[in-house]
Amino acid sequence: MVTIEGGGAFGFSLVGQLQAVIDSGILPIAFAGTSAGAIIATLHWVGYTPDEIREKFCELADQGHLTKLTGPFDKDENNCEFNFDSFLGLKSEFEDLLGNAETLASKKSGWWSWLQFFRKAKDAHAAVRPHVQNCGLFSGDDLVQTVDRWIRASPLLDEKARKILEDRRPRNENVQFGDFAAAMPLTPLRPLFLPVTNVTKRRLELVCSIDPDYANWSIARAVRASAGFPAFFRPVSFGHSPEESYYVDGGVIANYPAWIFGHQFREKLYKLEAGKEIAIRPWLHVGLCLGPPISPIADGDRSRTPASFIKGFARLLGGGARQELEKQLAELLVRTIEIRQPEDETDAPESLLDFAKCDRVRIQKMFKRGRSAAKDKLDEYEFDHPDANLVEKVLSELVDKALACFGEMDHAGNPDNSQLKLRANVFMPTDDGSEQWKVTYSVNMASDDDRDHDLALPKFAGLTGMCVGLRRPLICNIEEILKAAKEGVQTQKLFGMPPDLHKKVRADRTWLASVPVIDQYAYYPRRIGRDLRPFTGQFQEFSEGGDGAVIAVLNLDAKLPYDRLKLQKSPELHWTNVRIRSIGHGLTSGPGQKWLIKS
Repeated sequence: MVTIEGGGAFGFSLVGQLQAVIDSGILPIAFAGTSAGAIIATLHWVGYTPDEIREKFCELADQGHLTKLTGPFDKDENNCEFNFDSFLGLKSEFEDLLGNAETLASKKSGWWSWLQFFRKAKDAHAAVRPHVQNCGLFSGDDLVQTVDRWIRASPLLDEKARKILEDRRPRNENVQFGDFAAAMPLTPLRPLFLPVTNVTKRRLELVCSIDPDYANWSIARAVRASAGFPAFFRPVSFGHSPEESYYVDGGVIANYPAWIFGHQFREKLYKLEAGKEIAIRPWLHVGLCLGPPISPIADGDRSRTPASFIKGFARLLGGGARQELEKQLAELLVRTIEIRQPEDETDAPESLLDFAKCDRVRIQKMFKRGRSAAKDKLDEYEFDHPDANLVEKVLSELVDKALACFGEMDHAGNPDNSQLKLRANVFMPTDDGSEQWKVTYSVNMASDDDRDHDLALPKFAGLTGMCVGLRRPLICNIEEILKAAKEGVQTQKLFGMPPDLHKKVRADRTWLASVPVIDQYAYYPRRIGRDLRPFTGQFQEFSEGGDGAVIAVLNLDAKLPYDRLKLQKSPELHWTNVRIRSIGHGLTSGPGQKWLIKS
């Protein structure tokens, strides 16, 4: 999960931070972004790499079009020459005057400077006044059209998908979330969350790419709403009267919406059909944001003068207090890596709005510095799996204890595995984005008969997949499964495994126990995946397990002679056997769970 903070012109450093995240091998499965972060998150969501995002803005800078994304004013209607550069000039003039308040207080020259300022302010007021009725200075129409054009050129869209998109939404209309999903029906899109402030209903709203309620929202206009700083940009409207609502910058309430990925949100995500697969995973949250300058506060900026006091108070009202609260909320998330790059280490212009000073050279420098800052932070963490020697030692101990429970000991009192051929393994999700579960650790799976030593299963396939979906320990009589298959029950329908993959499983297996290793920090509603109720006679849940994301699945299988061991063949009945129950207890509460949970 990646959260990208708003930052105006500082956002080019955030693009570099995102590149470092990708460089580290982290594959984001969901995004949240506000303002500049909304633009970055959306462009990456539609398939652009951070390098490509940087280059697109460099091309705009080369053409002098960065400042044009804010407007323009409709000069014919308002007969007004006020533009973004005029706004920056007035803003700079005011900051200069305020910063020299003590000089302005001088009787000799202060009144003249103030007179010059008010004269310019009067001229600006005359230019701005026609736009007051629009509740904002700039339309942001060019931003909408530019983002929409980039969406239509998404690297995720092949020729067929582009044709579907063009048929659904002509170029004189903006692409909607539903259009983009329909163009790629077989490609699961990652969730994208854009906070916007609904000024009509006076509340924060989360635009969600996989929520049907937002399927008919224009993607580019949703981005524009999330980036629409009040009074600077005009509000964006969605809906029809009398249900029409007006939206402005989500950063008014949530400029760094890391709290989105908390426990309550996991439960909400589970309720969305397209969000269930995300809800069942353990989450690592990475926050990309900017921090206060690391340089000490200048002596003249410690609220000792009226000017410095006003500037400090304005910064507080402008988001300082909110940012501090958001930082505290983000720290409540477990498994969070927060990359907070000091503003004075970004090589950005002084103001968040100084896009005119962002040429190709500066954008590339900001990207590079953001990438470097994020890499330094990410290098503090290790993302490798636990040490194989440690895990396989635990698996060997589990096998020995299971053999002892079955009474399979030699004359010297040592475990004897010659008859049962007990094996143990751990399936974990692959890190290549394929959403498969693969044998990552194993013991007693090195012989020629163990063709499944590197087995990789599709999501929810096999008893391993059932554990992921049900999050309950399961036992299975494989002989009964094969018998049912001969009677017409398709193993592919039951296990979600195609015949060729099922044939790879070692042929002499008669018994299997699978136990999910639960992430204790990720709770959500209980069941997910296929409806397994018609097949409950083929397997049996044991123990209560836990409600949470599944980190791994621990398996123990064997060639059990049911008659010799006097075991009931029905999974439901043979669970009553004290030996099986002892093994089940060891799998669910013994050291077999602890090594991975701690990791």
